[in-house]
Amino acid sequence: MISRNHRIAKRFFVILPRTGTVVYGQFLTFRVYAAADTRYVGWKAAVVVSKKVAPHAVSRNRIRRQVFELLRTQLPTKISLMIVVFPKKEALAAGSRALLADVVSLVKAVTIPQ
Repeated sequence: MISRNHRIAKRFFVILPRTGTVVYGQFLTFRVYAAADTRYVGWKAAVVVSKKVAPHAVSRNRIRRQVFELLRTQLPTKISLMIVVFPKKEALAAGSRALLADVVSLVKAVTIPQ
């Protein structure tokens, strides 16, 4: 898991607009926003796994933990972005190396939204 400082709080989900820069990968979709909390410099992330993607809570939590760990190790510390990650159904069967490759390519593609 990532620290609380890097997680998006529930109160920010209410104020996040439906628009944002969307980056699609093979197993994950990133929705990127400019940082709403100016008191903290650094990235914040949330992983949203729906019941449609993984019907069992064990599977949803496993995907969520894997993606959080990959984000923690791959995102640079000095970017001020909020990233919401939506895994696809294919992420359930994907191995950790395939998810790692997807996260690396998506992190490279992420730019600061205008």
